[in-house]
Amino acid sequence: PVLEKSSSTIRGTVHSHLSCEPRSVEYARINTIGDWRWRLGNQSITWEFEVPESGTYNLGIRYLQWWHDGLPAYRQVLIDGRVPFAELLSYRFPHTREWTTEVLSDREGKPFDMDLAEGTHTLTLVVKMGEITPLVQSLYYDNLELSELLLKIMMITGSEPDVNYDYELLKKIPNLPETLQSLYDSIESKSEYARTLATKNPGISNQLRQVMGVFQSMIRDPESIPRRLNDIRNAQSSLGTWYLALQEIPIVLDRFEIVPSGSPVREVRIGLFERVRAFVSNLLVSFVKDYDSLGTTSDGEATPRQIKVWIGRGKEWAEVIRQLAADDFTRNTGISVRMNVLPASQLNAGAINALMMAISAGKAPDVALCVSNNSPVEFAIRKAVLDLSAFDGFDSVTEDFLPGILVPFEFENGMYGLPETMNFKVLMYRKDVVSQLGIGLPNTWEDLYQDVLPALYRNNLQFFYPQDFTPFLFQRGGSFYRDGGVRSGLDAPEAFQAFREYCELYTHYGIPVTASFYNRMRTGEIPMGIAGYPDYLLLTTAAPELAGRWGIAPIPGTEKEDGSIDRSVGGIAGEADVILSSTRDAEAAWSFLSWWLSADVQVDFAREIEAIVGTEARWNTANIRAFSRLNWKGEDLEVIQSQWAWARDMENVLGGYFTSRHLNNAWNRVVLGNQDVRSALEEAVEDIDKELRMKQEEYNRRWTTDGEASP
Repeated sequence: PVLEKSSSTIRGTVHSHLSCEPRSVEYARINTIGDWRWRLGNQSITWEFEVPESGTYNLGIRYLQWWHDGLPAYRQVLIDGRVPFAELLSYRFPHTREWTTEVLSDREGKPFDMDLAEGTHTLTLVVKMGEITPLVQSLYYDNLELSELLLKIMMITGSEPDVNYDYELLKKIPNLPETLQSLYDSIESKSEYARTLATKNPGISNQLRQVMGVFQSMIRDPESIPRRLNDIRNAQSSLGTWYLALQEIPIVLDRFEIVPSGSPVREVRIGLFERVRAFVSNLLVSFVKDYDSLGTTSDGEATPRQIKVWIGRGKEWAEVIRQLAADDFTRNTGISVRMNVLPASQLNAGAINALMMAISAGKAPDVALCVSNNSPVEFAIRKAVLDLSAFDGFDSVTEDFLPGILVPFEFENGMYGLPETMNFKVLMYRKDVVSQLGIGLPNTWEDLYQDVLPALYRNNLQFFYPQDFTPFLFQRGGSFYRDGGVRSGLDAPEAFQAFREYCELYTHYGIPVTASFYNRMRTGEIPMGIAGYPDYLLLTTAAPELAGRWGIAPIPGTEKEDGSIDRSVGGIAGEADVILSSTRDAEAAWSFLSWWLSADVQVDFAREIEAIVGTEARWNTANIRAFSRLNWKGEDLEVIQSQWAWARDMENVLGGYFTSRHLNNAWNRVVLGNQDVRSALEEAVEDIDKELRMKQEEYNRRWTTDGEASP
């Protein structure tokens, strides 16, 4: 039993190996601790144990460490709060794919003797990087140097150089051969050093040798550098990946054993009969076990009320929700929750899927989490979900959401879903490149056209803009629909002006139609662009060489007559949660949903998920109070919060699913097909109105000459 942990996210884990106690065969039993939750520097676990009589003892630890293909993991060992001797400041646990009992010993294999007095003692293990530290530090500096070199090359050659042209890189980039040779020598030394640490030839050593081959060929033939840009990009990515990965080496622990000096530690041997029995047992259970179900939150105890919740996320996410509900919601309300995990695509409207079929069969759950943001209204049209605004406490729950984010869930004066996650859109830029070129951040679109784009193009660099019509439309006061959603609003003058400017970004100003913003931002090819939450996380977690060298700012806006800048943007709403109309206990379902979306629960969930999966899984909760309490950089959070004031979103109406399709068709006709803007947009409006009218008629509404629709 654990006495103390440095983080509440370190928890017991389940391992199915027969030698782990208690055995986890038919049912999942918590029988180990550590694993991926226990991987970050200075995380610690403390246990308590009794010594029957004073004497000299040895310490054996049964562990599993199969990460990073041969490299060891390191833990500091403390007895009663202090390190007994220097060898335990950072003890080496060799890589092993089998459960192994490591008796703490010196490098010659002689066990360490520890003098312990009779009574209670503590054992603490702390995560350390040990001998991997110099490898990680060197990888960072090599990656940084390679990133700067790649940017210098591309500012001369561009992102797609002419392989037959002589760019005279040796003249234009000082000390280029020396830089390449320095990188080659440094990477070679790391490859050899990794071999000395590992019990076998590690994967990092092989990948570093591949990177060495790239530099070797460029040293021999400098004129080949322009056609090897992709090889340099891949080398940069490989170095960055290993830099991040080596900082996190978990260990799984089964037990530790204190034995008198010289006595053997216990080894568990699993015989053939036990293996066969476990196999047969698992086979029989597989015929009756529901692998999609996580069970209930009541630990088998009878409860007067129970609801069923379907979750469209991975099992790790669902397990955390179940644990939080068991510890808090069920304990305080007496309502148990039975949870099932389904693929996200199985909870959305618009296609044949598990939720739609369950609704048709009368076997739908009470609550569905993680449905697409257009699905609540689609379900509401079919009367399959409840109007959440009718429940007590609705106003207090929605106080924690941005007003604009609720728009996609409104239908006929009701609210049929609540947002679970949200996106944000900001201007992302490379600080080093912007400073080097003397480029100012664009405050308006005119600043972008007149100042930023010419400066970038002069240096063979580009700007990124995703295919998003909403900023141009909303900043001009336009709307996707009018007359209560029965007609398209894209035939208005402001919509035409917005669509023309949107298309001219690509036809007049040379914005790339498609590009991987993360990859090109990392290499420097696109040092500035508008992007959202996914790219922000990628740059934060997967581009270590850019740490401190990039930032975010509000998106460019449109200047109004009074001099203010309108920065409105749509596409903010992420996944949503709904209560199905077939529920037998609507109040219990609402109680769970309001609990789940509350700020404290969202923060707890976010921290648990980040501890399990990593920073790359940072929870983009739609609860703004919870969002502000997560581990965002202070300066970045200020920018995101300032952009919240301009958050808007697109309504969902009868037949509205065709709007984005026809708008994209119009964009394709203009940008890719050279059709004039007006005729392309008018054709799209005609097609959109046709679909809206068909849906109004399908649901028994009268389409009047003045655009009004009524039951």
